[in-house]
Amino acid sequence: ITKAESDAAELGREVDALDAEIDQLTTQKKEAAEVRASQHKENVALIRDYSESVDALKRAIQVVSAQNYDREQAEALLQRIPAKAPELESILAALQSRDGPSPAPAPAPAAAAGQLESAEPSGLAPTADVESYDPQPAVDGYKFQSGGILELLESLLDKFSKELAEAQEAESNQAHEFGLVELHLRNTIAKDTSDRHEKAQLRASKKAASAKAQG
Repeated sequence: ITKAESDAAELGREVDALDAEIDQLTTQKKEAAEVRASQHKENVALIRDYSESVDALKRAIQVVSAQNYDREQAEALLQRIPAKAPELESILAALQSRDGPSPAPAPAPAAAAGQLESAEPSGLAPTADVESYDPQPAVDGYKFQSGGILELLESLLDKFSKELAEAQEAESNQAHEFGLVELHLRNTIAKDTSDRHEKAQLRASKKAASAKAQG
């Protein structure tokens, strides 16, 4: 066996090894792209859900912040929130409850009004019962109830805002990581392909030299 034949055989094995490595790297690149596509799809859906939830909560907070807020409007906004959380069920239950105080101040009791009328003609000062009557407790009760719901809404907004930021950061990190992996695989495949081409050409020339030497 000639030196040219030996070199050609060795180059042939190297070309085969490069072919196998190129195939393996190409498969890895394809699989990495499929994983990244799946991650991106999930992240986009999650980010959309949290974005819509944050927007709905902000609008619900604006509605509930008004003294005579529309419970049905607030409830409708919250029911459209795609992200789920146990706190949301508590808020909806509070909005749907009929036991809460009315937002409108209650009128003066009839007995107190009668005492006021009977006192005025004789020039007497209003009775202690009339002086002590104050519709403020009903207003305070309303503020307490709406304030509790508002506190829950703001807490949930803070939670969803943080989870939205985390989802956006995860998408950014995964995209960056995939970019590095893809770049490495693409460069390695390109180098292996170039090396294979050179070795294949050299192998062909060695085989030609061997054939010429053998006449």
